Amino acid sequence: MVKSFLFAITTIVLLSIITSNQINKSGEDSSIKSNELKLRDVLVFIFPGGKSHNFVFRNLFEYTNKRAMKEEKDFKYIFHILVHNFDISIWENSGHKIYGYGDENSYKEKFFDAMEEAKNDPIMGYMGFNNAMKHLYNEFLNEKGLLELLKKINFEVIISDITNLLTIFLSKELNIEKKIYVNPTCIFTWLNTLMEYNPGYTPSIGISFTEDMNFWGRFTNFFLVHGTNLFYDFFNKDQNTVFHQNGYQEAINPFEKRALYMNQCVEGFHYSIPLPSNFINLGAILPKPAQKLEHLTILKFMENFKKIVYVSQGTITKVFRLEMFLKTFADFSEVGFIMSKNNLFELSSLGNVPENVLILDWVPQNDLLGNEKVKAFITHGGLNSILESLYHGKPMIAIGFNIDQTNGAIAVEYRKAGISITEESKLSKENLQNSLKQILEDSVYQENCQMISRYVKIKDGKEIFYFWLNYVFEVGYEHLLVKSYLNHNHFQKYNVDIMLFILFVICLVLYTAKKIFFWIFKV
Repeated sequence: MVKSFLFAITTIVLLSIITSNQINKSGEDSSIKSNELKLRDVLVFIFPGGKSHNFVFRNLFEYTNKRAMKEEKDFKYIFHILVHNFDISIWENSGHKIYGYGDENSYKEKFFDAMEEAKNDPIMGYMGFNNAMKHLYNEFLNEKGLLELLKKINFEVIISDITNLLTIFLSKELNIEKKIYVNPTCIFTWLNTLMEYNPGYTPSIGISFTEDMNFWGRFTNFFLVHGTNLFYDFFNKDQNTVFHQNGYQEAINPFEKRALYMNQCVEGFHYSIPLPSNFINLGAILPKPAQKLEHLTILKFMENFKKIVYVSQGTITKVFRLEMFLKTFADFSEVGFIMSKNNLFELSSLGNVPENVLILDWVPQNDLLGNEKVKAFITHGGLNSILESLYHGKPMIAIGFNIDQTNGAIAVEYRKAGISITEESKLSKENLQNSLKQILEDSVYQENCQMISRYVKIKDGKEIFYFWLNYVFEVGYEHLLVKSYLNHNHFQKYNVDIMLFILFVICLVLYTAKKIFFWIFKV
């Protein structure tokens, strides 16, 4: 009995030791696996002002981390978001490392002053944006501690939304070799020095596009593009003075050929353009599927109407005629209009609002567009709003007067996904009234939007971004660049030297033939 008891005790002790060793070994393996997890530090700089850019990036990074975790990758992305305090609230509770800088009020004044200048003068008005950029750079450079803090981190990649001097400055100061630009619009005008770009046919910012541009259309576009290039050259030199004044003498060129460019161009919606191999069509950054509406005020309002039209003119818009909108909506008493005011006006400044109009400070846009009662969307032509509308198959009246919003509005009409109004003179009660009738009564727009919705969903830009970000870390992008293209000048780019040589040979042949002719016939 005693022997049996001692044997049992011994067995238990041995099993405990073995189990303990296995647990320790398992714990060690887990620790080793945890230690082997590579950290990929990415610096992200986002130009302040357009909230949609920030939301696109937040969406991309959230998806990237979830996807890497789901695949149990041996790395973890650490996104370091360098953002102006003007937009810092957008990144609250994002889980990323956030670095804010600058004075919100002073920049807001500069930025909105620039918007006003651009409204009044579509050419010289853009000097305001140049001044806003200079103010932005000064604010960053004046916070010396921020740059020193960033220098302590070993960043492998820097990502930005638009070409700018600060991104190149940071890449040099922090020794970041790899640069990625993720442009949330599909406009290439400011990148035309980096690609085989025909300004006669490819539209510049804020103008129309057709597949059969006539002579005067191409003529106008040609001078707009080259005129814009002159402004870019001036802006670059002027903005460089900010860095010179802060002790950095080397000239900075924001148009970096050795970079990877991703543009949110949606196949089947945007026009096609030949691109260099380091330019990636990102496709649509798709919104999330609509959730069930839980906004009680909206739901109660919607009960009174069979058809709802959603109205939003974004946060930055060039023309917004509220009184004319309300008078037009009053004529459609059987239709309910839900309007997001987006800080464009104060509710206290309104007079009598028609009973069929609901005006709110904030609207759950994606969820509302996904509701079956919503039949149309009156939008400012911003790409993210257009994509949400297409995703849910809702036709649009796109009122776009401002830079890339004009191009978005034109594309809506070009693809017969709605009606565009891109000239201020055409924004009248009569035109808006006719456009609403057309959108609500003609089923062609609804059918086209449903068709576009199907193929837009096929190619998710978040997946493409995830692929290329991994690709840049693991493979790089130098092999994508055509070295001869990187080094050639304008004479080589447009074959001017070859054409001049051919012209010289032709002239030489004609001259020689003339001499021979005169010699033979003794003329």
